[in-house]
Amino acid sequence: SGGPLAVVISGANTHDTKLLSATLEAVIVERPQPGADRPQHLCLDKGYDNPTGHEAVGRHKYLPHIRRIG
Repeated sequence: SGGPLAVVISGANTHDTKLLSATLEAVIVERPQPGADRPQHLCLDKGYDNPTGHEAVGRHKYLPHIRRIG
């Protein structure tokens, strides 16, 4: 009975990494303030193991769990 947390529209061949920041900004569920005592985790697959993916996760103050390529 769940639903989408965010929707971002782009061209068919846009890589997911380029949409990560926009997707995190578009989340409609109010998020508690992250802090050292209450970090918020974000799990991503290998497609986000690049500088763009790591930067977007850090900018939105998530604790990243990104699968490593290789």
